[in-house]
Amino acid sequence: DLIILLTFIYLVLSYLKRPQDLSKYNCKYVVITGATGGVGKEIVHQMFRSHKIIIIARNQQEIDRLVNLYGNTILAFKFDFSSPLENFASLFTKFLQENEISGDEIGMCFSNAGHGYLHNFDETSFESKQIFMQVNVDSHLMLADYFTKLFVKRKRSAFIVTSSAIINMLMSKYLMYHTAKVALTSLIHALHIEYHGKIDFMAVHPSSISNTKFMANKEMQVSGFLGKNIDKLINELPISVSPRQVVDVMLSRIGKESVCQVGTFAVLVAMLFSLGRNINGAIWAGMTGILALFE
Repeated sequence: DLIILLTFIYLVLSYLKRPQDLSKYNCKYVVITGATGGVGKEIVHQMFRSHKIIIIARNQQEIDRLVNLYGNTILAFKFDFSSPLENFASLFTKFLQENEISGDEIGMCFSNAGHGYLHNFDETSFESKQIFMQVNVDSHLMLADYFTKLFVKRKRSAFIVTSSAIINMLMSKYLMYHTAKVALTSLIHALHIEYHGKIDFMAVHPSSISNTKFMANKEMQVSGFLGKNIDKLINELPISVSPRQVVDVMLSRIGKESVCQVGTFAVLVAMLFSLGRNINGAIWAGMTGILALFE
């Protein structure tokens, strides 16, 4: 019985790790948001040889760097997800028309924009929380709305979001980030079920990602020991994963899973969460108390 179980586990893992044939999406263009960040740049790097890429970003300097690096493989649509989202659909549709791109030529969207939020709940204003949720939840909802309506007209498409292993961790200061990622993953999982076999929706849950600008965001500044050593901890701890690892898993799991964990730590915290919210909450409350000693 043990041999049968181990064989089954091996076959499942082999299937999940097997590279996907992205040609099944039969598209000329892919859309990538958050393309100027660590994971976004890696998606661009791995996709540019096989597809033309439309990046959506707000930093013109970073946009120019990508365009200069990859040449006419990349088209850039400048948009800030903290601005009114109701303007996106008309502006992006106009952008496609100006570049003579038909909707059916786009078959994949990587919704990768967002930032962290490291504060106790009482430390920030309601307006600050609203802006954070707009960028980290509403923008993905808006993109899902736009591209689902586009993709239902095609035979097969994919919509992938970068969520986080934080959905299975309940830590002080991370509660807004946790809430946003839980909402995002729930949305994508539900869409996966509703459009199964036509649109491959997937949420990716990496643990901390090394060599990115994630902790440089003003909303992620912390004091004390952690603040002074956070970059070193993220880049050197074995729980971290690289942008390449995230994208490798992402591209091998599309169409196979609605939710996937990236890294051993992400798998472990997902297993821990399966014990139930009360037990999991007690464990992470204890961890939060320990971390507070280093502030």
